[in-house]
Amino acid sequence: AVYEELAAERPDDLDVLIELGRCQIDLGDPIAARETLRRAVGPAGTDGGGLAIYGRAVLEAGDPAAAEPILRRAVALAPHYGAAHFALGSCLGRLGRHAEAKPHLDAAARIY
Repeated sequence: AVYEELAAERPDDLDVLIELGRCQIDLGDPIAARETLRRAVGPAGTDGGGLAIYGRAVLEAGDPAAAEPILRRAVALAPHYGAAHFALGSCLGRLGRHAEAKPHLDAAARIY
């Protein structure tokens, strides 16, 4: 509720929107998170961490094909962010591309 109130007061605040999206995912509402994060960072965003969370929302909303390019961009922008590698590895696994997923899952394990 706090982030929703802050987002209403500061609709252009990237940090608030990213944290609201993260909370929405954690509370089991990836569809709402997808929309919140699309507004915050969009698929062409430059915030690697925000893109990783956006990609995770898209993935958890059931669209791994749409999540893949978002997560690839997140990894490219934030190669030392383990959550981005983990989300991309998970995405590729859901797409049945296990050989491609493994290096990202390994990278996530090394980073964490």
